Amino acid sequence: MIGFDLLSRFDAQQNEFLSELVQLIATTLGFPTCYISILDNKTQWFLAQHGLGLTSTPREMSFCQHVVDQRQRLIVENTLEDASFSDNPLVVGAPGIRFYAGIPLEIEGNCIGAVCLVDSEKRVFSASQQLQLERFTDVVIKVIAFNTLQRTSIEEQQLLNHSPATLIRWRMTPHSQVHFVSENIATLFGITGSDLRNKSWVFENHIHPNDLSNFLTTVQNHRAGAIYCETEYRLIGVNDKPNWVKQVSLGIFDKDNRLIAIDALLLENSQQKHLEKQLLTTNERLRLLLEASNLGTWDWDIENDINIVNKKWCDMLGLDVDFNDKSSIFWQKRIHPADAQLVKTALYKHLKNETDVFNVKYRMRHEAGHWVWIETYAKTVSTDATGKNKRLTGTHRDISIEIQAEQAKEQQQRLMQLINKAQNVFIDSLDIHYACTEIFDEFLALAQSEFGFIGQVQYPDETPILHIHALTDISWGGSSNVFVEKYKKGELYFTNLDNLFGHVITANKTVITNQPSKHTAAKGVPSGHPTLYRFMGLPITSRGQVVGMIGLANKISDYLETDAAFLQPLLDTLGSLFYAVESEKARKAAEDKLFQLANSDTLTGVMNRRAFISSAYECYQTETLPFVLVIIDIDFFKKVNDTYGHHIGDAVLQHVAGTLKSLLRSDDHFARLGGEEFGLFLKAVETKQVANILNHLRESIAQQKIIIDDLTLQITISLGANIIYPSTKQDYINAFEKDMIAADQALYKAKAQGRNCIQLCSCDNLDLL
Repeated sequence: MIGFDLLSRFDAQQNEFLSELVQLIATTLGFPTCYISILDNKTQWFLAQHGLGLTSTPREMSFCQHVVDQRQRLIVENTLEDASFSDNPLVVGAPGIRFYAGIPLEIEGNCIGAVCLVDSEKRVFSASQQLQLERFTDVVIKVIAFNTLQRTSIEEQQLLNHSPATLIRWRMTPHSQVHFVSENIATLFGITGSDLRNKSWVFENHIHPNDLSNFLTTVQNHRAGAIYCETEYRLIGVNDKPNWVKQVSLGIFDKDNRLIAIDALLLENSQQKHLEKQLLTTNERLRLLLEASNLGTWDWDIENDINIVNKKWCDMLGLDVDFNDKSSIFWQKRIHPADAQLVKTALYKHLKNETDVFNVKYRMRHEAGHWVWIETYAKTVSTDATGKNKRLTGTHRDISIEIQAEQAKEQQQRLMQLINKAQNVFIDSLDIHYACTEIFDEFLALAQSEFGFIGQVQYPDETPILHIHALTDISWGGSSNVFVEKYKKGELYFTNLDNLFGHVITANKTVITNQPSKHTAAKGVPSGHPTLYRFMGLPITSRGQVVGMIGLANKISDYLETDAAFLQPLLDTLGSLFYAVESEKARKAAEDKLFQLANSDTLTGVMNRRAFISSAYECYQTETLPFVLVIIDIDFFKKVNDTYGHHIGDAVLQHVAGTLKSLLRSDDHFARLGGEEFGLFLKAVETKQVANILNHLRESIAQQKIIIDDLTLQITISLGANIIYPSTKQDYINAFEKDMIAADQALYKAKAQGRNCIQLCSCDNLDLL
């Protein structure tokens, strides 16, 4: 009966306090009735009440059972209008409840009752009033919890004072000083607690001189971070009779992991096993002390090579304490090969008295086959007459979780550094291939993999192919040599994706297989390629589309989903970089297209007038040698248009433009200025060769027959040229306009002379044709 038991644990003074509290709640919130109810299986008990006049009711008629069953507050502002309560005996009869508000009363995770407000009139219960009632309920819960704790503490103290063990606490301020000791230390060990609490007297004065080092080593172990320790020593009481004591101690640390206190139980050593079992069931404090321990202890008799360990030591390594080999060789053989020399050196230095303590971190093999990180802290506690070590006592602490956390933090830092490096290299070089190769070796080491690659997916014909940006050197023979050579040139593309790594791209999902040959997508490896024992393929995505992938192989241990999750930030970074590359390519292509459209004649494909003028300005500003400005006109072009139509005229324009462009050099500037007129800049030409060059252009056009459909035409051109000699004039715009006028006048003269000829100005000594 939960309610009855809880009621019985409150004395009159405590019940009076709760009664005053419910009266305060009722007065504060303006209600005539307030009570605290506790429910068992049959009855609703009133732990405290104001204005109610009842001590209990049957559970089935209580409003509070709804609060307890639902574990949530219940507000009924008018019981007569609520179908769940309108016929309740407490509504239709005394005390005539019209309003009810109840907040759950939860103690140690169990809902056992409610704090309630009741009125015989219907009421509106505001949000503010609900909040106040919830806060009062928190106070009630704390009062009940405090009462229970106080009762339990008193009972534990009484039990402890009659138990066969003494509880003692030392405060480290900074030296150990007894802060508390249970009174039974006098009956058990003949030492009065008042003496120990006197600052002029210390506990260590009662320890046998030959055993003091055992106690001090335990204190030092706690200072070094040990939570749980065990040791043995003799205590000397007032009758000078030594009593062997087994001390089981717990270190108490602050938030900075500094030792602030030591709690310990002092046990008669002859009754150790019995007392441990007895106290585990009768003393909660001792149970928590032992269960919280994560230390294994060991005591090595060096001379006889007998190493005695406790059960916790064996549990760390999955060993049976009853069948444990007690030789030191057994312990040493379990040390990880990579750590064996470290441990051996540290132990040798301590046994040679070069170090005060033997303190080292290393790995030991668990019986199940995996490795456990251990921290050993020990000290020599016995030597012979010559000073040779006879006995070494210490602790083992499983620090695997700490090491794993440190390694995880280090791995995360390395990953962030790798991501930053990839971004910085790409920003500096704008070369994604170079960025991938720069981080690849570090990435492979981070992923603990023997082989791997980084590739970018491209879609040249709507079909994905994989361009490899980074690859392990697997040029061991066979076709793998070819792959590596193509990769070194930046020309390695995988077009066949019907295989294990291709499945990552086509399925857009991570592929993890620790038996690659048995995977449904596996197709084997090329000749000369190393065997794959394990494989993990990771898709690189951007905006929901696969834009690349990473392939990893032959990790020493199995690939796991956690490996993929760990590398996801790098995948996201590469996805962003790949997207940036493709976006830049698209932007550049668009700009080039716009530039071409803006500077090209749409009919002939050569420069337009705007581009020609721009290139002319550049020539006037940069050229240091004479160059030639030429204006070309198609003879009788209007007649072609009028006779055959504009479509024939367009074809003629295209033919003439194409022919002339094919005869010019790449750095000559050739443009359609409008209609049938073209402009030309010939750079770096000897003046005596100008006429020959222009006549060659003219004759090439005149000698060709233009066949359009069933029509055959022969076209001629006239050319007016102006040889420009560079000067230091800054007004190149006016200079160009004047030179264009001169060239145009020369063209007019050529037409006046009968067309199909050239006319040069500024060079009277050249023959004119």
